[in-house]
Amino acid sequence: DMGKRGAEKSEDIEFFAKEITRVTRIINSMRSLSRVGGERRPLDIHGPIDDTALTLGDLFAKRKVVLIKDYGAEARELYTVVGDKDEMVQVFSNLLRNALHAVDAAKRRAPAIRVATSRKGDRVEVRVSDNGSGIKPEHLERIFEPTFTTKSVEEGTGLGLSISRRLVRAFGGDLEVEETVEGEGTTFLIWFPASSL
Repeated sequence: DMGKRGAEKSEDIEFFAKEITRVTRIINSMRSLSRVGGERRPLDIHGPIDDTALTLGDLFAKRKVVLIKDYGAEARELYTVVGDKDEMVQVFSNLLRNALHAVDAAKRRAPAIRVATSRKGDRVEVRVSDNGSGIKPEHLERIFEPTFTTKSVEEGTGLGLSISRRLVRAFGGDLEVEETVEGEGTTFLIWFPASSL
């Protein structure tokens, strides 16, 4: 009887720990949604992308997803934008985590996510593409709405894309779905005004 009670208490503690983590994540996301405006400074867009890739490296390895970095060949100073590095990492982290979820859902034999950078006129562009499940047409109009999500409660809050778009727009750029094919994959385009060091 004591052993049974101990096991039940252990399960309760584990449940509460997971709930606390989930609620903390929601609160932090809500705070991010309401507060935009970190320290703005010129930076090479590849820095935040590399930092994000490094942070999520174990997650990519665990899920056996290949991350391809396809950076533009131009001089790095042409990829200078003005923004807050931590906020940019948050943007790329949200997009890469969503892409991971999409390729997981698609159950590909060779799941892959590509991050490509290019300089187009006075814009620095970043494309995050995956060969995942794509976005359903009926969901496409709503994906940037706060709290809209197709994930379970444990997997996401539905705030990631909304926060990311808000942050990118605060930098003077934008975030949009460039292309999506249900069952084949999605490409998000993030662009920023080019700056100079």
